[in-house]
Formats: sequence, C-alpha cells, structure tokens
Amino acid sequence: MDDRTGRCISCGFLGARTLYPGLLEVQSWHRAQPALEFHVSARTPSVTVAAELMCYRRVTSLREEVEQIETAKELSRGEATELVLNRERHCEKWCEYEPAFDPKEHLVESKARQLDQDRKLLQLRIVELEDRIRQNSDRVIGTPVSGVTVPHPPPPASPVND
Repeated sequence: MDDRTGRCISCGFLGARTLYPGLLEVQSWHRAQPALEFHVSARTPSVTVAAELMCYRRVTSLREEVEQIETAKELSRGEATELVLNRERHCEKWCEYEPAFDPKEHLVESKARQLDQDRKLLQLRIVELEDRIRQNSDRVIGTPVSGVTVPHPPPPASPVND
C-alpha cells in the first residue's frame, strides 16, 4: 500500500453522482486531476452528463468540505477539491480503488472479502473448540475411579434394518 491509503483520492467508494444513470466510477484520469463538478460520458459515448464527486459510504460530504476550505483558505474550487481528496483521513471504510469497478461493485467486493474472513475465523474457532472438547473428553474418560481406569466407551451400534 502506498501513502494514499485512507484518502478519498485512492478509495473505491469515491463516486461520480449524476442525475442519470446515477452513480459512476471516478476513473483514473479524473483522479489524477480532480474537480468537484465535471462532465462524464454516460453509458453512451456521445452523451455527457454533469457529475459531482461524492463518498458512496457517506463518511463525509465532499461538497461541504470543498466549500469550507475554498472559503477559509481562499483557494480555487480545483485546489480545494484536490486538498480535500488528498486529506489524510485514516478512514475505516476506505477500500483500494480498482479501475473498472464502480462504488457499488467495490462495496460488494469488500463485503465478500469480509464474509470470507469471517468464515475462516469461524472455521478456526470450530477447530479450536473441537480440540478442547476432545482434550476434556480424554481427561474425563481416562480419570481413575476408585483405583480403576474407565475405558473408552465402544462405538455406537449400527441400526438394524427390519
């Protein structure tokens, strides 16, 4: 990971909100020279629509931040946008941008990875519990009772078919 980890500029949840078709990917070329408002090609190459940068996970309002910095520091809209997108946030919801994935697809991927990690942890926990049960069972079964060691019980009998 590079020094842009946790920053909006490199996050897969940075989206371009449009009236139609809705939410689009902010492509690499636009991340290199960000602007808060811009025009993008709708899914049809000959049609462009107005778009605005947004955080798909709603961690922050990029528009509000840009406007505050623009006013407070007397910067141009472009300079303020670049400053906001490159701000070090240490965002817990940050997810690395993968070209050709829109924010919804990044969310699906992120949730799938989290589910896989949860499944692996659950499997590990089950193995640990099975080991502990086996150890406790061996200790109880092998404990002498009145000087006599209790043998392991025989396996259950097979059911008889009539």
